[in-house]
Amino acid sequence: MANTVNDNFNVYQKTNNEIIEKGIDTTNKYQQETINTIQSISNNNPIELQKIFLILINQHSQDF
Repeated sequence: MANTVNDNFNVYQKTNNEIIEKGIDTTNKYQQETINTIQSISNNNPIELQKIFLILINQHSQDF
């Protein structure tokens, strides 16, 4: 019985760690995309800024 509880807990812990790592990876990805976007915005004119902004909104609205 104790082994089963331990095994279940280990699986639960492993699954949680995988979820956390995936969340961190996703956060890092969006953070880098944000940095890239800000850099791009600072190098482009306002029309390009609007285009980039709309593209990003459309891309990321599908993720949620």
